[in-house]
Amino acid sequence: MLPNDDTHQGQPQRGFQLSSKNRGLAPGARVTLRDKDWDIRRIDPSDDGGQALTRDGLSELVRGISALFLDRLEDDIQIHAPAHTQLFQDTSD
Repeated sequence: MLPNDDTHQGQPQRGFQLSSKNRGLAPGARVTLRDKDWDIRRIDPSDDGGQALTRDGLSELVRGISALFLDRLEDDIQIHAPAHTQLFQDTSD
């Protein structure tokens, strides 16, 4: 998988954009979809030959919400690559 530089020109790389033929998704993966962060809880085959993705919301607007998406209907699923994660110290009290 290669980083998609076209999608994030001038922005830090957040992950990888995956083609519909090679999603490479697995339960536990953290993804960005429709500008929100989600945790993949379950992946099942769908009747259209793709995958049905059950996810739990992580971003503020979708936190605590579970949703089901069909991967063939989504144009831009970005998986967060752990190798690109930047850690920082929490300085709050």
